[in-house]
Amino acid sequence: MPYPTLRLACVALLCMALSPFAPAEPPRQSAAAAAQRAAPPPLPLRHVGVCHAVLNTLGNRVQDASGNHPKQARMEPYADLSAYFDQVERRDLHRRDRVLGNLDTTTAQVVRAPQHGALLAVACDPRVQFCEHPAYYYQPQPGFIGSDQVVVEASLNGQSALLYYAVQVIADRRAPACERLGRVFALPNGGAKTPVAH
Repeated sequence: MPYPTLRLACVALLCMALSPFAPAEPPRQSAAAAAQRAAPPPLPLRHVGVCHAVLNTLGNRVQDASGNHPKQARMEPYADLSAYFDQVERRDLHRRDRVLGNLDTTTAQVVRAPQHGALLAVACDPRVQFCEHPAYYYQPQPGFIGSDQVVVEASLNGQSALLYYAVQVIADRRAPACERLGRVFALPNGGAKTPVAH
């Protein structure tokens, strides 16, 4: 090939390589980035309501390893998340082993403390089933009767939810507390209450 022709061919190839219309080689992506795009998006955080009744009278107090508080059911994110998944999403998330028994893991963090009382961490009693999971007692202010709220971010075997504890502090054991709401109820997008369990 004559020199001028070779020179023209080289210039033409260089122009094509620099042209914005030339097909560019796709950028190489790391395996981690590709895996991140392939992973399914995280589920939206669930909002779960739990009604918690507390009888606040002088004759209904106990003193135990957790402190002095009204006798009441424990606030148990483990049990409440289990009830939600069983009854609302119809899913059994529990991990069991024939030899080792229950292998469930639970996390719990209080993200909104009560306004009219305090939370006492329940001391683990080995005689109480599932005592290794976080639990709380509600300690109302002296003489307080009414409604309060506690918000706990919790997870059961990696599935998370915000638990909104609707605390009903009553002075009469016969006073209705959780009959209208139910024990555990869904809060769609933090909206209207839908009773699902009693």
